[in-house]
Amino acid sequence: MSTATALIRREWLEHKTGFGWVPIAVLGTLVMLTVFVLMLASTTSATINVSSNQSSNGVNISLGDRAQDTDVVSFVLQEGLLTLFDYTDWSDEELTDRIDKARTSVALPFQLVYFLVAVFALLGSLHEDRRDRTVLFWKSMPVSDSETVLAKLVHIAWLAPVVTIAAILAYQIFILLIVSIAGDGGFLRLWSHSGLIMEFIELAVGYFIQGLWALPIYGWLLLVSAVANRVPFVWAVLLPIVPAVLEPVLFSSSIVSDGVANHLRFAALPSAANMSRAGFEPAVHIGEQLRLLASTDLWIGVVIGAGFVAAAIYMRHRNNEI
Repeated sequence: MSTATALIRREWLEHKTGFGWVPIAVLGTLVMLTVFVLMLASTTSATINVSSNQSSNGVNISLGDRAQDTDVVSFVLQEGLLTLFDYTDWSDEELTDRIDKARTSVALPFQLVYFLVAVFALLGSLHEDRRDRTVLFWKSMPVSDSETVLAKLVHIAWLAPVVTIAAILAYQIFILLIVSIAGDGGFLRLWSHSGLIMEFIELAVGYFIQGLWALPIYGWLLLVSAVANRVPFVWAVLLPIVPAVLEPVLFSSSIVSDGVANHLRFAALPSAANMSRAGFEPAVHIGEQLRLLASTDLWIGVVIGAGFVAAAIYMRHRNNEI
């Protein structure tokens, strides 16, 4: 087994709960919530139909506050998953667009959870070794500090998302299966316009590019993990605030705050840009991903992130314990 493979395997064993089981837990939770919401929406829809029929016979029946005023139920009935259940009269273009919006929207919870797990994994990656002094053991092994730090970065930024991608696709397939069984419009027509193959490509390409796009954030977290003796999360958040606050006062600009906010975005991931009564609006597809890969902002961020990573490697070599 090569050194790189052994280091990656070590990282996976250390973080398999966060990057392995947590996406599966999110998948199970969303499946249960979907079933619950569909049952609730179906019951509410039936209540609306009964009320409408009885009102036409001179009987005035209130729908109740839940059916009238709850935005979530209203959204589900008007713009959510139920819009996919009757696509008989839709054109092929409209069907593809609606499926695309529904498919990309469900990826967002997985992406948020992955990012949170990645943040804390990076912050603890070098800090924990120093705190429990296992860094002395790893430094006794024939592995350089560069290999150790880069293995942590590569695993978290580019290899760990594999399980998240699989969970996203599994949930999208689950949604399509529900629509296939309960919907009205043709099984083959639905699946031929599902876009699952392109979704897999966009997710794989997206997470690769997102790792580059977020490299300044990832590199900064690694550096803080290698330097901070206490509460690395607080240092990671508070230190960038100082220049972000002083810059507008001293120079009437906001380069630091804009740059941090820009690279915190899921700029390369095919998720939903927003959710409103107007529906889900997909933010990124393969064309936008490739254009992002060719953008100046991405490569400036890569250079800055590489500098942070190099500094983290240096501090890893210098700091052995807390």
